[in-house]
Amino acid sequence: MRLANAPGAILRALDYPYEAPDRGYRLAGGGRLAPLDGPVAVGDRRPVLAIGANRSPDQLSRKFPLLSPDEEIPVQFGRLRGYDVVYSAHFAVYGAIPATLHPAPGTSVRVGVMWLAERQVAHMHRTEAVGVNYDFVRLDGVAVRLDDADEVDSPACYLSRRGALNGQGQPVALADVAADGRRWPARDQRGVQSLARDRLDPTLDIEQFVTGTLQDAGLRAMRTARLAADALPFAPWL
Repeated sequence: MRLANAPGAILRALDYPYEAPDRGYRLAGGGRLAPLDGPVAVGDRRPVLAIGANRSPDQLSRKFPLLSPDEEIPVQFGRLRGYDVVYSAHFAVYGAIPATLHPAPGTSVRVGVMWLAERQVAHMHRTEAVGVNYDFVRLDGVAVRLDDADEVDSPACYLSRRGALNGQGQPVALADVAADGRRWPARDQRGVQSLARDRLDPTLDIEQFVTGTLQDAGLRAMRTARLAADALPFAPWL
């Protein structure tokens, strides 16, 4: 739900994971977008899964505002089997509860694949707070079936260091990310913020709750620690 009257920072938090196109695209310098027609010139680029906000051109433009005119980031889309996109047990600095990947037998989830040059990978690490919020992991033996029927083998992914948010003993999937055979309940950002609010400070309305997360780093860390205390670790299902 878009909150037209909310302040911009609260809107950004509650609008996560932002709009993503239904087909591949190229993000070029100056925030220019173009359809991705034809194969990607892979070269030394690394395939990195885009599972939450990174699927969105708006988010990538925020993260890469200084792309030179001759640079680009190609993004393809496809299906990943055996996993789902769920909420992580932490709060981002901009107030959202962001995404992570979690094993989910029988599920096929729609994901993006960003093709990043090494310099772009290094910059993406900083935006993802690698070593603090996420680990950068190569998913050996995993393949994404792209819309053009090609496969991307062993992509990398940013996995939450704290695990998946625990929603009554099971992960909470992102309602804005399409999946077939989904085994867990799904919520949008407002819904998952309500879940967290009810656990952490039920006296507040959602805008007040998000404002506290945004404005107070100590409170944000405390809230993250409480969510992480019973988080569900990433582990293959046996």
